[in-house]
Amino acid sequence: MATRLEQVLGTQVSKPNIFDFGKAVNRCKKQRKWALALQLLDDAEEQLLALDVITLTTALGACIGGGWQQPLALLRDAPQRAVDPNMVTYNIAISACERFGEWQQALLLLGDAEAAALAPTVVSYGAAVGACASAAAWREALGQLGMARERRLPSVIAYTSAVAACERAGEWQQALGLLKDLGEGDGLRPDAFLLNAVVSVCEKTSQWPEVLGLFTRFSEEGLQPDLMTFNAAIVASGHGGDWRSALELLAAAEGRGLRPDAIARFAAVRACGENWQQALALVGDFQQRGLVPDVATYNAVLIACERCAEWQQGLALLGSMQEKKMGDANTFAAAMRACRDAGEWPSALELLERFEAHTQPESLTRTAAIGACAGAALWEPALGLLRGLPAPRPEACAAAASACGAAGEWQQALGLALRSRSLLCCNTALSACEKSGAGVPALLLLAEMLRLELEPSAVSYNAAISACGSAQLLPEALALLEEFRLQDLQKDVITYNSAISACEKASAWPEALGLLAEVEEQQMADAISYNAAISSCQGATNYQAALGLFRGLDSKAVQPDLVTFDAVITACQTVSDWEQALVLLKEVPRRGLKPNIITYSAAISACGNAAEWTSAIQLLAEAEEEQLQPNLITMNAAISACEGGGEWQRSLQIFEELAGRGLVPSVVSFTAAMSACSSGGSWAKALKLLRQLEAAQQPNEMSFVAVAAGMASSGEWQQALALWEEYQRRGFPQNTIFCNTVVSACGEGEQWQLSLDLLLQQQQQQVELDSCSYQLALRHFLSRH
Repeated sequence: MATRLEQVLGTQVSKPNIFDFGKAVNRCKKQRKWALALQLLDDAEEQLLALDVITLTTALGACIGGGWQQPLALLRDAPQRAVDPNMVTYNIAISACERFGEWQQALLLLGDAEAAALAPTVVSYGAAVGACASAAAWREALGQLGMARERRLPSVIAYTSAVAACERAGEWQQALGLLKDLGEGDGLRPDAFLLNAVVSVCEKTSQWPEVLGLFTRFSEEGLQPDLMTFNAAIVASGHGGDWRSALELLAAAEGRGLRPDAIARFAAVRACGENWQQALALVGDFQQRGLVPDVATYNAVLIACERCAEWQQGLALLGSMQEKKMGDANTFAAAMRACRDAGEWPSALELLERFEAHTQPESLTRTAAIGACAGAALWEPALGLLRGLPAPRPEACAAAASACGAAGEWQQALGLALRSRSLLCCNTALSACEKSGAGVPALLLLAEMLRLELEPSAVSYNAAISACGSAQLLPEALALLEEFRLQDLQKDVITYNSAISACEKASAWPEALGLLAEVEEQQMADAISYNAAISSCQGATNYQAALGLFRGLDSKAVQPDLVTFDAVITACQTVSDWEQALVLLKEVPRRGLKPNIITYSAAISACGNAAEWTSAIQLLAEAEEEQLQPNLITMNAAISACEGGGEWQRSLQIFEELAGRGLVPSVVSFTAAMSACSSGGSWAKALKLLRQLEAAQQPNEMSFVAVAAGMASSGEWQQALALWEEYQRRGFPQNTIFCNTVVSACGEGEQWQLSLDLLLQQQQQQVELDSCSYQLALRHFLSRH
């Protein structure tokens, strides 16, 4: 009868030796028969054959299929078998730990090998890093990679494993840093696996500019992107609204025989944004290629129609979807919003009735229909649908409350919450209060929840704190935060961010910075935390704090977003630091961001405050070159910049352009233009603008002051005095600046008695005057005597 050794080898062995057993064990390894390999080792020992390190190492490799414990057991028993393991033996044991995520054991084995005077190899560190990565132990993975680099033993495989560890932890900055270290520090070239690993990290953390940059890196390295790379790049283009790039990537992928997945195709449609014709054409192209667009893709086209108020196209597409028996609550929501935005309420309600006709009152779909109303801010139909449910579930009540909140009907949402008595509906009502800045009602609802023994959640506190912040109830917001701290709730950054935002709205920068420090200590601070804190630091006393927070973001591994730049540039605006504002504006694209009109408006305002009108005009032109539509804030800033720089005619020209841009001048616009005319000595034009303003809307105090200043500087004291008397007759509040302007005008016109009479009149009316008022009158009196 053939022995076990002969059965494995398939031949007779008269005098077996250790090499025969080694060959048999290797065959077991290839056939993944690890238990048989162990039996062969026992057979060899029974025949008094001395095991060698090669046979033991081969057996370790065979045992990996049975788990990580068996290879480690063999390694531990090596001294009893009189075998000295080498580094290859340890590497196989470490690889077994890597496969099963036993990173602690892997690192212990690496330490044991070094204790045995064995030198770890590239494979050793690659396996150790991989073991840490498989268990998402990213810090340990980076530590092992660092040791490999110190010993000049890094490998692309080890880097790829470290990136995979960062991916599981969402540490995209670390992953990008590793890619940089690979080339700059270690002189290695990335392969497609490594680049795709970094792409995956950035995709999962929504770092879309980085994804597109990495896609370009493939061609720079002479590598071929695969389907996963194309999918990620198309999705990134979709999120950036770059539909042309998305289409080019789709075509390039298909040219290589790749078929991007539904998510990528949906992203390409979504990239079309308001270009509904392109979105429809793209769906038609999918169909011609034999691809069936899913509901989400159709919904993206409907949303494009909605954004352009193309309600007829939306209804036509909805009809086509219904013929295919496609569509969900989101489909109807987008179509209803398109009708609503076009003022086609009858069509929106007809859609709602059509949706109702296919659902039963007790069905979950009816709740989805209420949710559709929430998306379209149709609060009255939502309440009607809710009343049609015999026993509304909390989800349905919450959806109806959401519809009320979207329409600004927080009182209705509050009533639903009190009737529902569910935590979900109460939280939705609190969110409705938050959106409308109804701080006191939010506090009352929170108190009622406690009375009803509905334990508020973190979501409850977040919404209530935000509502208090919007209503400028800072003490109440901070009291809620303190109450939240005392609750047995999971502390999250959203709650603290809500409180920091409340401090920002109340201009309470010391409190904001204190809360930020607390969040930093708990390692929870994110970009939103810093954005709110920076926004709170407006004004000369806090400006450097805002800049310091911004410059410290990189050291805290927090990526600034566009809101961050808007906040810090606005801080520059408040202290007229136009040069710093321009430096920051130039930094925006270097961070992979695209400035929006808010960013440009803040920079233009900074230039305006410093009377740097040339820079302001240049920025305005630059914004338009970037296809950004200047809004009223942008234009007002440009008007003020020219006025401050003595370019009153240019200021007036910009003001006159407002109507052509489809903008309605505000009181601020008129006042800036009037001030410019007055500065240029054209008080008559300023007065004409004041009369135009009065015909359209109510002027404010500074509107009159702007005109009076021009009259005073032109020596037209009679006109200034007449304007002052008109101002008083119309019941405007007393204004010391206006009074001083008229006093100065009378004095310059050698009407010192009128100056004194005006001051006496103000005193009799118990108007509080400043020292400037008396100094002006006294100076003119002394000049005459």
